[in-house]
Amino acid sequence: MSALTSLFLGFWLAREGGVLRQSPLLKVLISVRPSRVITLGGNATIQCDCQCPGKSIQLFKNDIPFRELQLLRNKNQFNFSNADRQDGGNYSCQYWPNNKGTFVESEHLKILVADPKYPKPSLNLSPSKKLTLGENVTIQCLGGPQDVEFFLYKDGNMTLLQPMVPARNMAELFIRSVRQADGGRYQCFYQKKSEPFVCSYHSYPMQLVVIDYTLDNIIRLGLGAGGLLLLVFIAVEAMYDWQRGEF
Repeated sequence: MSALTSLFLGFWLAREGGVLRQSPLLKVLISVRPSRVITLGGNATIQCDCQCPGKSIQLFKNDIPFRELQLLRNKNQFNFSNADRQDGGNYSCQYWPNNKGTFVESEHLKILVADPKYPKPSLNLSPSKKLTLGENVTIQCLGGPQDVEFFLYKDGNMTLLQPMVPARNMAELFIRSVRQADGGRYQCFYQKKSEPFVCSYHSYPMQLVVIDYTLDNIIRLGLGAGGLLLLVFIAVEAMYDWQRGEF
């Protein structure tokens, strides 16, 4: 066992045993680009950030020490190259102040690897992709093998969908009395329960449009249309005067 691995193991055991405690004075951030879903054979970069006095920070995978990174420009990153199924997992960044008995940990970031062998799901909005404020809508994600969990993306935010019928390859999200905030660009994918960090490719995106026909909004639209007509009238009058040689 290397000295670095022994050091990591010692810190991990101390943390699990309650000897170490979270420091409230420092904050560690973790991020990944371009996405938390990596295509099989693709590339991605995990980055740990901390305004810490030390020189190094540790990257953990599934709560096990994974890599030591340097808190220097372009050194606080871990790059996935030609990603495989084993690269999926729950990642976090940890920093230990020297001899302080404390540690600082980022949030856990779940990274998935998309395998093209799984059929791409499809997305369906019912009753329509355009709804009036206050209507109900059901978003369905369809496709894939049995015993899977579905995830829904809305403008980049991931939410777990619960299967409507566990025995079927479908899940749905029912939204009652839609608001304007529910409008947006939706996509979905699924993963097998036996492979928690491997998933399908995401579906083609679908846009949900929520139209507000309330009195206040109609008045605002009317004022906007009136202002536009006034500008058109001014432009037409200016062109007419120019043609008459008055400019």
